Amino acid sequence: QALATSYRADFNKLFEGCQHEKKGVMDQIKEKVLRIRSILGELQIEEEVQLPDLDDSEDPNAVLEVKDREIKVEKWISPEEKAKLEEARLKEEERQRQLRENDAGQRALQQMMGGTLKTKKDLSALEIVLDKEPWMDEIPEEEMTEAQLQAMKEYHEKERALAEEQDKYRKQLDVECQRLKQEVQDLMKQFEGTLKDLNRQRFAFDSMFFYQELYCVRLQLALLQSVEDATVLTTSSQELQVARNKLEEAEAALQNFTTKVATKKAKQEERLKAEKDASTAANFRLQFANSGLETEMVTALLQLFRKRSPAVAQKRESGQAPADLSLSAQNSVQVSQGGNDPYPDIGVNVAVEGLDQEDLNMERPENIDPTGFERMLELRAERAKAEFEVQVGAAELREMNHLLAYYQGERDEAERATKQLELELEDHKQLMQREMFDIEVLFKLKQGRVEVPQAAVVTDYSDAVVLDCEVLESRNRRILEIGRDKVGILQVIKEFRKKLSLIQWEYKMLLMQTHDLEERTKDVHMLRVTKGLQSLLKGSEEGRNKADADSLERKLEHLSRTMADKEAALKKQHAMNSHAAKMRKAENATLEKKLRELQNNVIQREHIRRLRAPQPGSGNGGGGLQDGEKPRIIGGGGRIEENEEAIRGAHERFREVKTRQTLMEEAKKNTEEIDILSKELDRLRQKTFPSFVQLSDNAGYPDRR
Repeated sequence: QALATSYRADFNKLFEGCQHEKKGVMDQIKEKVLRIRSILGELQIEEEVQLPDLDDSEDPNAVLEVKDREIKVEKWISPEEKAKLEEARLKEEERQRQLRENDAGQRALQQMMGGTLKTKKDLSALEIVLDKEPWMDEIPEEEMTEAQLQAMKEYHEKERALAEEQDKYRKQLDVECQRLKQEVQDLMKQFEGTLKDLNRQRFAFDSMFFYQELYCVRLQLALLQSVEDATVLTTSSQELQVARNKLEEAEAALQNFTTKVATKKAKQEERLKAEKDASTAANFRLQFANSGLETEMVTALLQLFRKRSPAVAQKRESGQAPADLSLSAQNSVQVSQGGNDPYPDIGVNVAVEGLDQEDLNMERPENIDPTGFERMLELRAERAKAEFEVQVGAAELREMNHLLAYYQGERDEAERATKQLELELEDHKQLMQREMFDIEVLFKLKQGRVEVPQAAVVTDYSDAVVLDCEVLESRNRRILEIGRDKVGILQVIKEFRKKLSLIQWEYKMLLMQTHDLEERTKDVHMLRVTKGLQSLLKGSEEGRNKADADSLERKLEHLSRTMADKEAALKKQHAMNSHAAKMRKAENATLEKKLRELQNNVIQREHIRRLRAPQPGSGNGGGGLQDGEKPRIIGGGGRIEENEEAIRGAHERFREVKTRQTLMEEAKKNTEEIDILSKELDRLRQKTFPSFVQLSDNAGYPDRR
């Protein structure tokens, strides 16, 4: 920004220098304009020459100044102010009058020097005035004495010399005025050149300034992007840390609950093992091994031990816990679980299998010992308790598995979020790394070297690539080399095809020559030998051919002489015709001149006739001649009255007759020339050899083909 400001300051210095130069040029122009005005005043020429002045936009203080020309409304003056102004004006006039009356110096200047301090030497030629004595206008020149005539002569000589001097001085002033105007134009052109240079420099400084401004804008954008990247990096790092903490908490909770589930699974396995041991027949028989009961009694008790109620069996098959346990069994199950179970009542059916003692008492054998029967009931209660604990443990284990899956889902979601944040953070770090080395550089390129399609408003150069000129030139050289190689290959192909075409042509030519020779051989074989042919073969025709050749040569010489004579005659005739045409042209020119003279005479005489003719209404009405009416004789010498329409009609008829006569003469000449040429053609045709033409077809036109 400081560099851009310095560019502006440098240009402002140049502008101020140009402004000072303009003021100096304006001062010079003002001096010359004032001199031009004085010259125009001396020459008494009313011409307005404007003085140069600065525009209001060029003067910074012009905004604070109010000029009289800017006020379009007449100033309002009150009657009291008008009276005061009139009184002040009258007092000033009275003071000036008293000064003029009592000013001895002014009176002396008026009386002695004529009201000016200039001497005759200081006066210009246009200001000098000759004083003419009064007697020069009063006394006629015939009555003047010799002294007066001499004085009059000297006055006229002085007047003539003064006029010459004034004319010379006017020319000098005119030349000086033109020179001053040209100097003013030169000064204006010179300053315009300076202004154009300043304009070009302005474009150059604007380019540098905008270049720096654009560079500053891009730098500020880069700084803002860096700050934004740092903010995003900090925010992403914090979010990642929070996600990692959540992941650690989820993993810790999952690990703790996994340990609890493993412990619960171990307890459930123990319960399953205890329930299996309590339900086996071997364990039941082992309990009655020392009771002294018979085997049949033990078997009957085993059957009662194994018997279940239908509702309990249906619930067992459906996976529900039996509901026929005693309250003491429920309490014992809850006490056995203790307070360590975090979910004592979730998903667990606390009902146990009831002791259907009435049914069992009804089915009790008569010969069974009551002690053994009680013992069987105790074993049956233990088995029901073990089954109930197994079912409760299975239900708790299912609920814990569901909760474990929930913990695993939370852990997976936290892990996925953590990985996503880590990936985004890594991408942002890579982007910052790329931006660190992706430096923006401003280029100045010529318009012809920018090959990016230009948009209507703003062109996007984000995907543009800057290439070195050497790269393009090397590619172009390589393209030219490949092109030359291709042209060479095509040249070789062309030459090869040319040779191939030539060989094919020669082959066809040889085939045709062979065919022609074969045909000639057939013609020779089929030729009928006559006596004339035999004599020709023997060589006796040479003398005859020589005589024919001599005759033809003589005919050729005769034809050449005839053509030369005819050409000379035609040239002579052409020269005569040319001479006759020249004579006719001269005669026509003479006649045309005479015709113009006659027309002028006719016009003049017609004008005279019209002047001499009586006025309308005098009884002698003028008009054209009627059919059969004779023209009226006017003037002396028997001249008759002329009618313009009759004259024009006669001239037109004469021109038509003359044109027709000329055409007839030309047609007659052409006809005679055609007859002569036809006779000469017939004569020459008779001297030639017969051409074996079918006379029957062209008997009337022997030269038609």
